[in-house]
Amino acid sequence: MTDSPINTNMDRPAHLVATKSLRDILADLRKAEAWLLMAAIAAFLASAFFVVKYFVGGAMEPLNWSGEQWANALLGLSITAVITAAQAFLYSSGYKGSAAVVATVIVVFFGLFSEVSQSMEREDATVRHRSENSPVFQAALGSIQNLSAQAAMPSGRSQQLAAASGAVAQHEAELAACHEKYRTASRIQQCERYEHGKIAEARGAVASAETAASGSAAVVGSALSAAIMQAKTLEYDEDKHYAMIRLLKGLFNIGGIWASFLFSMIIIGTFEYAFHFVGSHVADHRRALLLMGRDTHGDVIHTETRDPATSDTAISGMTGNGIPRDFGNEARETYLNQITVTLNLYKLEHQQICGQIPASQGLVSSLA
Repeated sequence: MTDSPINTNMDRPAHLVATKSLRDILADLRKAEAWLLMAAIAAFLASAFFVVKYFVGGAMEPLNWSGEQWANALLGLSITAVITAAQAFLYSSGYKGSAAVVATVIVVFFGLFSEVSQSMEREDATVRHRSENSPVFQAALGSIQNLSAQAAMPSGRSQQLAAASGAVAQHEAELAACHEKYRTASRIQQCERYEHGKIAEARGAVASAETAASGSAAVVGSALSAAIMQAKTLEYDEDKHYAMIRLLKGLFNIGGIWASFLFSMIIIGTFEYAFHFVGSHVADHRRALLLMGRDTHGDVIHTETRDPATSDTAISGMTGNGIPRDFGNEARETYLNQITVTLNLYKLEHQQICGQIPASQGLVSSLA
């Protein structure tokens, strides 16, 4: 003997009718509708932040938006609102079939894409904020400012170069004045030799000062370049990711951007499933109310009074007002009528046996 397989394809509306009272179904429906509205608002906001930011060019500063940016922002909000509303209506409709599956895939893809993108953008901004406010990055900025000031201000070697250049010019002028100062040839030659020596000494000092100044400028420039490269690295520090993202990065040996994507997919994917589940919960409870012959407010749905055998509504299963027929109440009334007829026949047969009424009268009464 083998066990029969468990039927997991349960008719949830019928199960709700069999296990819950009307009051419980209505109470659960109201709760589910409230949660569905909350999920729709959350999905709209999560998608709207990304879509609007993209439409306005990345500047999320409404006070500084131009008229064109405001128009694009309203367009992004409208598109997101329509798609989110379609998503909520689709989830709560209970539609089945290939068309419903295709529509679900489309709206879920938009929700996943926009909400995951917004989550990654938010996490990216968090990492950049943490990096720019770290003490190490601030120290790197201070080093850049100091080196830039040193490169702009004249240093001591620059002053030495200026003094040596001035000495060269002064002794060249003295050399030219030797003929005017002295009359004899010996004194003139002695003056020229002296000034030539001083000029050579001053030019040596100029060369030395130039070499020292160029070396100092090279050192400052190299240090400034290194500080700028360090600041660029620290401006977006991968170590400033959330701890869970760093864990995913090390666990799967992937880059920070892929770890952030996986982190966002886990969060948004779970939310989308919960959104769909709440919508299905609403659809099942609405269907259960219809099976009980009730509307979403718990009131009895009144069926049409025409003959079901001759009316077109009997074929379509709908009343004249477009409301589904209450087949449950009709079956119950038919059953009660059959029970009544059977009891009447039983009573007539009992009276005939006891001789209380003639057989012909009992037959007529039973046929009536």
